[in-house]
Amino acid sequence: MAQRVATEYVNASLTLTEAEMPRLISLCENQQLRLPRSVLG
Repeated sequence: MAQRVATEYVNASLTLTEAEMPRLISLCENQQLRLPRSVLG
């Protein structure tokens, strides 16, 4: 019998420096996360 895969959605807000952004993006890609990105400034 087929099993359902659970999906969890989380809303989060982070404040990062420009230098920290590439590390976060790399980490998310390695974990197969999809992030909508907004830059405020």
